[in-house]
Amino acid sequence: MSRPLNHLLLVAERRELAPFIRRLSSVIPQRYFEGQFGERLVGVYVTGVGKNAIKRSANAIEKAGIQAETVWNVGNVGALFPFPRGFILRVGRVVGKNGHETKTIDPTSPFSLVTVNTLQDKATLSSQYPFIDIVDMEAFHWLNVFPKCRIVKVVLDSNTDTLQAPVKGWGWSWRIRQNAKRLSRLMLTLVDL
Repeated sequence: MSRPLNHLLLVAERRELAPFIRRLSSVIPQRYFEGQFGERLVGVYVTGVGKNAIKRSANAIEKAGIQAETVWNVGNVGALFPFPRGFILRVGRVVGKNGHETKTIDPTSPFSLVTVNTLQDKATLSSQYPFIDIVDMEAFHWLNVFPKCRIVKVVLDSNTDTLQAPVKGWGWSWRIRQNAKRLSRLMLTLVDL
């Protein structure tokens, strides 16, 4: 790596940030992409889902010598409250699955996230964590690697969706594509700051 990145975006799946990634060049096929935005050098690392994927990705990032001034964890989340689909949140507080470890990363944001290790019923999680807004499977683990990581998430589904028939096929893919467009537009704005 010739110089540190201004921004490194960590995303679990490529499709969660596809419009943004299309503007970049592939450095490590299917995993790491990089590009210039004005004076800013930006990278996107596709990590995979969950704690084990984070460990592998953190090791690969270190081995590749990827460094950044600002690290962002971005992507889709489930909401434990009825946020509208596509709603974008900048996370202020992250709680580990045990509920005992809490990390405040942005005291100006009212939104809280819990990181779980497996997909779980949102109704159960909302009763277990009544003070939590959204749930994911990576954020808390990334904060152990990059303590100053900024976290921006977009709502894919909410606890009210559990009352409806699950969305399958093209409907789910359409939601992910719509969220990817929203998140990509936001990240284009943020990396320009």
